[in-house]
Amino acid sequence: MDEELARAHILQRLSEDAAQFQVADHYEQTYAALLDLGARTDISSIIQIRALACAAYGWMPHIIGVMTEDQLQQLFQNADAFSALESAVEGAAFVEAYLNHPLIGNSWVGTSKLLHFLKPEVFPIWDSKVASRFSLVRYYHVNQRDRYLQYISFCAHYQVPPGHPDLQAWWQNGLENFNFPNNQALTNLRVLELILFS
Repeated sequence: MDEELARAHILQRLSEDAAQFQVADHYEQTYAALLDLGARTDISSIIQIRALACAAYGWMPHIIGVMTEDQLQQLFQNADAFSALESAVEGAAFVEAYLNHPLIGNSWVGTSKLLHFLKPEVFPIWDSKVASRFSLVRYYHVNQRDRYLQYISFCAHYQVPPGHPDLQAWWQNGLENFNFPNNQALTNLRVLELILFS
């Protein structure tokens, strides 16, 4: 580790006018949000610590850009419709009808994760590892609304071929291999996601 280079950088910054030193607004906003979450985290709760760790890890190495009012309005203006969603088919229809742009920065992957944590029984997580199962390896192929819609539709309509265990039976047979809290039962959608991710 080159400490001298780091010292030189510090001295260079210190020689500049401090009023000229700026960080992007979205850095300050997201950092403040994480500080707030940290302040409300019960240090004795492993679940809360894990949640904060996931939030902090998700923040790095790329800090999400500002979630603009326009982006958020896509969700807020349709909150009742969103709350009523019960299936992936309905989730795909919601995305098609109301989400013209990603909710988080310019990322359909990030948007899929946000939607999933809001409605895990409706929205599957879309990421590059899952996309690779569909022979999509380039980010510009993965980060498209139409690809996410295709993936939701695939998950919603997937049927296990005859002669194979259904998703819940597979999950129950392998439950001891997973470390989910209280051996939680997962939806078929989530089991399918885990298979595609693995």
